[in-house]
Amino acid sequence: MIKNCTSLNQSRKLLGFNIDPDTADMSWTNMSRGDFNTDGKFRLNAKTVREIRQFYDKDYPGWDGNWEVVPAWSLGALFALLPDRYVIEKINDGSYACYNFFVGHECFGATALEAVFAIVVSLREGDGG
Repeated sequence: MIKNCTSLNQSRKLLGFNIDPDTADMSWTNMSRGDFNTDGKFRLNAKTVREIRQFYDKDYPGWDGNWEVVPAWSLGALFALLPDRYVIEKINDGSYACYNFFVGHECFGATALEAVFAIVVSLREGDGG
């Protein structure tokens, strides 16, 4: 499993919170619709949704009827969504904590990305801070 950005399901969850897709710094792409007939799998792309759209809109009009593009957030892009004073720390068991000591809000994850994702979700659901 790719651990350097949000999974497809995590990305869709963030979009459900109306997080601006332009804050994502990567994307998942799927060319399985229409005439492309690929294997139907999403692939990680180092380009943002905006970069993909600008490239293909210019050279391949109507491309987006055949592709699905979903934003993906790296650890840095996720961390930028947090308010000030949040930190990430690796704890003794090898997992990670993301917390704000001043408001007593913390979440844990097996990776730093998972811990920060959990905090972002918690804040959007109104459970912390």
